[in-house]
Amino acid sequence: MIETQTCSRREAIAGTLALAAGVGVLPIPSDAASGNLDAGDFAFLMGNWHVRHHKLKGRLVGSTDWADFEGAAHAWPLLGSVANVDDNVLHDPSGMYRGISLRFKWSDITASSARWEQAFSPDRGATWEVNWIMQLHRAA
Repeated sequence: MIETQTCSRREAIAGTLALAAGVGVLPIPSDAASGNLDAGDFAFLMGNWHVRHHKLKGRLVGSTDWADFEGAAHAWPLLGSVANVDDNVLHDPSGMYRGISLRFKWSDITASSARWEQAFSPDRGATWEVNWIMQLHRAA
């Protein structure tokens, strides 16, 4: 299992994008700032995916009601695989989606499948609420 709380390459990129969008994120650890990032950390994600989303409907309000919907994803490497782009198509019935402090967790990674979780924190990481789960299965 890869947990990006320790600031993987992907979290550093996501944090930069979140800051540009005005979303608060946790500070980047010093090992990431020193360039201690491995090319190919997310090689497993490259290619086309069918995605089944399982997303908490109300975030940071104690909700236990989840929405399930389909989607698709395509990922490709950039800059010699030290960066990557994930292009996601969501068929989310609720529309827009924004966050605050966030955490991504990858697990159950195989050549043909993976699991991704997103969690938000209202208190800079003291507590976390998982609000989105994706099960990815490689498209033929």
